[in-house]
Amino acid sequence: MAFDKIALIGGTGALGSHILNALLSTFAPSSIILLTRQSSKPPTVPSGVTTIPLPSYTDSSAVIPALKGCDVLISALGTKALSLEPQLVDSAIAAGVRRFIPSEFTKDVTEAEYRRTAKADLALHRIRWADERARIADQGKIAFTTFVTGPLIDASFQEEDFWPFDFRKKRAILYGGGTGKRTGCSMQFTGTCVAAVLKMPESRTKNQRIRIAETELTGRQLLDCLEAATGGGKWETEIKPLSDLTKQEEEDLRNGDMGRAYTDSVVRGDFDDSPSGYLPDGLEWGNDREVEITRKSLQQIVEEVVRLESKTHS
Repeated sequence: MAFDKIALIGGTGALGSHILNALLSTFAPSSIILLTRQSSKPPTVPSGVTTIPLPSYTDSSAVIPALKGCDVLISALGTKALSLEPQLVDSAIAAGVRRFIPSEFTKDVTEAEYRRTAKADLALHRIRWADERARIADQGKIAFTTFVTGPLIDASFQEEDFWPFDFRKKRAILYGGGTGKRTGCSMQFTGTCVAAVLKMPESRTKNQRIRIAETELTGRQLLDCLEAATGGGKWETEIKPLSDLTKQEEEDLRNGDMGRAYTDSVVRGDFDDSPSGYLPDGLEWGNDREVEITRKSLQQIVEEVVRLESKTHS
């Protein structure tokens, strides 16, 4: 059975806007419903897209009617999703939604190594919510499709005080010498994959964790791309052990700074050699031409980030 009506929540955010654009390239605007908050500025959307402002994403009396007739609910709420999605799933079930795509879009939280090293509240919450979704799926009330992306490369550069690359000062820290091999995606590629999956046979994606990757990367490769994209000059570079991030995470946990502790753990996982962040099978996804996707090189992704950064600070 085809997915004819698609609801997107968080569609005005960084990743959500890319998912919305991909949906608009794949489906008729009349097939798309954008759920927003009443307190937010009304988004500008193409003619035909239905926008439904809600008093709260956890107000089931408003969310359930908004989802009536929808086949899919896509969540692009970022870390806020962890507190909002359980209620959203309940509302989706009550409305008869068949498929839920959670806002996970990160490393593989089902990997034993990820679970062994998770200490910050957000990481533990991700694990618990992934397990709870599996339990709900077993009940047959709704199905899930989860995307395992590794780091979102452009989003990681754009997040302030996140990845250890300073565009303005042309300074970089290479944790572990910058040799840890990872895979990652741009937000545009991720959005394209989300839309493409909704065109695949439903049975192929039902209750599946779909591992996708656009390119391989290391810290050293990121630095090389940045140097090339910013004029070819060498950046000031410092080599630090990955254990520095582990120590910083432990200190942040002792101080009760759970948000910073989670960031420390994510950055460490973005530059070490742990299996949860290296998805070679994701590099093959879509190569059978069942879906139409195009991968950019790491250099192309970095150049787009640098261009946007230059516009932002010009």
